[in-house]
Amino acid sequence: MSDSSENRRALSHNTDKGEDHSLANEWDALRIVSDRTLYQCASPSSYGMLKQYARENRKYMTDAEKMLWEELRLEQLGVKFQRQYIIKDYIVDFVCLENNLIIEVDGAYHFEPKQQILDEYRQSDLKGLGFKVLRFSNEEIMCNMNDVIDKIKHELMI
Repeated sequence: MSDSSENRRALSHNTDKGEDHSLANEWDALRIVSDRTLYQCASPSSYGMLKQYARENRKYMTDAEKMLWEELRLEQLGVKFQRQYIIKDYIVDFVCLENNLIIEVDGAYHFEPKQQILDEYRQSDLKGLGFKVLRFSNEEIMCNMNDVIDKIKHELMI
């Protein structure tokens, strides 16, 4: 993956970091996914940018994301997954809205100390919206796909 793709992906993961958190007042639109699931959409001021980043991320997936998407797409696990999906002011790699399950694929920059802090904040925020977040490294996906799929299946049964 090129540096510019990695930087774009990092930005899409952290669009609200360092900004004035008064943007929370803009998150007035709730998306109804099912009878039991509500979550906030992106703030109107950032939705257009996030939509473009999500489109680019779908177009320029990492090898690990491509491999995992081949396992998740077309309801192969019995549920629908979507990729590069906007929730609040974040773009998540994969989400099963029916089961409130988010799957994140972590490249090398996710292991940098600053990025780990940002990821923890992001994950906490998503958990606060009712989502379970599973994180896998590129290496886990590329080398141990069976284990990754088993962990995802386990979460889908809970």
